Amino acid sequence: MVWVVKNLVILFTLLPCCTSYTYYQPSFLWRCGALNTWIRTKVAFYRANAALAQSKAALENSASAMLESASASKAARQYADRLNSSSLYKTEVTTYANNAQDAAKAAEDAYNSAAKLHMFLEQDVSKVMTLKYEVEVDCRSANYEAYDNEQYSVPDRKRRAQKHIDNAMNNANEAKRYAVLAYLKLFDVLSYSTRAGMLRNNSYDAMNKARIKTELG
Repeated sequence: MVWVVKNLVILFTLLPCCTSYTYYQPSFLWRCGALNTWIRTKVAFYRANAALAQSKAALENSASAMLESASASKAARQYADRLNSSSLYKTEVTTYANNAQDAAKAAEDAYNSAAKLHMFLEQDVSKVMTLKYEVEVDCRSANYEAYDNEQYSVPDRKRRAQKHIDNAMNNANEAKRYAVLAYLKLFDVLSYSTRAGMLRNNSYDAMNKARIKTELG
């Protein structure tokens, strides 16, 4: 609730883009510029956090797949160990156990890759959050320079306000760039999560085949 009130305060501070633009009332240039920059930064912020949430869910899925794959591999190995060397299915079941083990190892590698990318994604989101704060500060500063800083002449106030807007725009562009980078990493995390799920299925398939042959032999 606090962040909602905070955003509304910022919005209504920047929103009054007056229809008249005069030498003494330069509201259109800075308030609309600040509002546009602030909105762009908020969009980048929400997109980055959406990517973070999806990446976290995908990472949890890949972790679950890794653990289940390891469990299936262990069961397959137990089936292979249960058969004595004279069994007709000993070699075949051992092969299934090896396949399950290979799939489990690959699932673990997929999870580790996803976890590493998720960590870098978190860093991108953190940078977006920092830039968002800096944009908000510059937007407020631009508004102050344009209207309230009476120790400077109007032309000087215009220049000082524009400097803050330019800085805010640069930071907004950086926030957008980091949000895009976060989404690119998200796609890779999703890919590794999907791979981990497929490898889990392979482990279960090998385990079930080992179980069937063990029951026969």
